[in-house]
Amino acid sequence: MNRVIKSFAAKKIAFAVVLLLGSLSFSIPAYAAQCLYNHSATALNVKWYNASGNKDSNASNSSLSYGKQACQNNDKIGYVVVTCNDCSLAADMAKAAVITGGIAATMACIAGTAGECLEQVPDAADIISQFVDMIPAPEKGKFTAVIQKGETVYVNGDAFGLTYNHNKR
Repeated sequence: MNRVIKSFAAKKIAFAVVLLLGSLSFSIPAYAAQCLYNHSATALNVKWYNASGNKDSNASNSSLSYGKQACQNNDKIGYVVVTCNDCSLAADMAKAAVITGGIAATMACIAGTAGECLEQVPDAADIISQFVDMIPAPEKGKFTAVIQKGETVYVNGDAFGLTYNHNKR
């Protein structure tokens, strides 16, 4: 070993490197941000606020698609306000799908029975209307969550209702 490290200065440098590498394995700090994870079937709008109620400038994201995460790392723990992006569009699309499917089924019945289903068309329209009415109203509200340091809040649900859980999917 002495043949490799010949000078006193080189020994000091080698010793400092060993100490530095050894201390790194014990002194890596934990990442303690507050995070919000989108586990819902919607896109979310996220607004972060610090403890004084001002919009937080340290936030990582303001719009989250499925599977994405937004975090803030603020010493003054704040809160997050979450709303659903385009949830009414999802409800409208679901209604359009029910109407289109109902019309297609009615047309298939008329074509398949050589018009014998024609007298059931008013009943089919009533049934389609009932199915459309069964589609719930889209999520219109918002929720506020206080997220502690090192905690992740998971948002679940869909365009018809959002829920959240602290540190659980």
